[in-house]
Amino acid sequence: GETRGVPDFWPKVGLFVWQIEYVDMPVSEYAALMADELATLNPQILDMVDEITARDPEGVIVLFSDHGSRYSLELKDSEWYHSFLAARTPDHPGLFASDPKPTNLLRTLLPIYATSKQIEVQPSPGP
Repeated sequence: GETRGVPDFWPKVGLFVWQIEYVDMPVSEYAALMADELATLNPQILDMVDEITARDPEGVIVLFSDHGSRYSLELKDSEWYHSFLAARTPDHPGLFASDPKPTNLLRTLLPIYATSKQIEVQPSPGP
């Protein structure tokens, strides 16, 4: 919600390098910055989900992040690629419970939701 100044670790460390080993930031400060961002963003996301649901109560909604938290180099193998994934899948609760990864979205959703509707295939034009 508020404009932030340039972090004190810049320019010696790039703005997109946020690992605490480089920026010398305690985890508590990092967590506080994330909490501020989430406090601003989460109500906007929830409002959007409510609006979509109001327009189409049977609509599928999938929310995911681009990658997991990258606050420490020590957690590269266990944390860096754990993405946030939340899905509203009417009539199919727990659809992503066995493998909740954004890479499985379409291969999981399409066979269930796209094939349940009549899809008209246009013939390809002749030579």
